[in-house]
Amino acid sequence: GDNLPAVLAPFYDLDNNAAYDYTKGDFPFIMGNKASYFICNDVRGEHVISAGPPLTAEMQLMTYFADEPALKDVVFINAFVVNRSDFLYKDLYIGFYSNMVLGNKNDNFIGTDVSRSMVFGYNGDNDDEGTGGYGKDVPAFGVQLLNQKISSSSAFFASDSLRDFPNSAVQVRNAMEGKWIDGTDKAMNGKGTGGGISTKYLYAGKTEPLHPEIDWKEIETSESAGVRNILIVSGPYQLGIGQSIKLDLACLAVSNVNHLSELGALADRVKAYYQTSLKTIKNSITTETIKVWPNPIKPGDVLNILVNNKEPFAVVIKDLSGKTV
Repeated sequence: GDNLPAVLAPFYDLDNNAAYDYTKGDFPFIMGNKASYFICNDVRGEHVISAGPPLTAEMQLMTYFADEPALKDVVFINAFVVNRSDFLYKDLYIGFYSNMVLGNKNDNFIGTDVSRSMVFGYNGDNDDEGTGGYGKDVPAFGVQLLNQKISSSSAFFASDSLRDFPNSAVQVRNAMEGKWIDGTDKAMNGKGTGGGISTKYLYAGKTEPLHPEIDWKEIETSESAGVRNILIVSGPYQLGIGQSIKLDLACLAVSNVNHLSELGALADRVKAYYQTSLKTIKNSITTETIKVWPNPIKPGDVLNILVNNKEPFAVVIKDLSGKTV
């Protein structure tokens, strides 16, 4: 129906009637200077990895680029997880899984920076050789939580019985809680197995909050560089019927001889930008501040804009699809 976007996609509701009506000045709420919005759920398709039942959860996501040259290699994600079921969910964990295919996919390591709520992958040496490689400008890639805290991180290693990919709902749950798939705690040494000081964060260096004295990095273990993936998790949450949880994330990429330090510096810039710019964006505009007429406008019309503001301002005009014209 005409008002379906009011239920699904965000928009500026100029008259605050909770219904999308472009004839009254409503228009799509677009974050950044380029954005893509989509919705999915866990009901339609089979859960081939966990073989578990659906939660009847809906995911509303907007991916976008910031209008900031210093962040040109960052993709932001604004995500809402909505409970469309008839049940209250307790101890809910939400995870984002990433395949760390960085140039030459066969020479990578992974890590966690708990202090920045970030997981990352990076080249295993100082030369990303081979087809598709970055050469001496070795790559690193991070996934950073911006408005929530990381609760655990995990990775999966094929053909390793303890660290293999999960294939049941119980094993997925174990991974989301920061354990190996059989429920064993990670240990802060070597490959993370065999006992020792427990942790929920994989290869966290000195950022493990309970044990900052231990510097556990994959590159300093006996592990060989290779194909990598990583899972970042936040939780637990309680999600009532019809309620939603918001997660803002950023995907960061660098390619530089100082790739890890550059990635950390970029993560700090992203967090600062999020706290000072993105969090101030509002989903509505009051007609007391700005008046535009005629609306809608026809070819040949003169657009009038009245702004009750003595401070300098900029006017951006968008069409009905949200595109700047």
